[in-house]
Amino acid sequence: MPEMRNRYPGPDSYFERPAEKLVLEGHRCWTRGYVMRSTEPWTDAQLLYRRILGDANGEQAIIALAGFVKTR
Repeated sequence: MPEMRNRYPGPDSYFERPAEKLVLEGHRCWTRGYVMRSTEPWTDAQLLYRRILGDANGEQAIIALAGFVKTR
């Protein structure tokens, strides 16, 4: 059933999907910045969001991520 393999990505490719990358890697960067008390990981998250979503949408999304993390 090769057509089924093409429809369902494997575990390695799953995390490369844009939505998963934004959520998982973005949250990981934000948490790392908080734990390390460094803004460098936050900058990495911002660059990731801007690369995937574009400048305007990336900026809005990173602001939303910051709000989400603060409420936890």
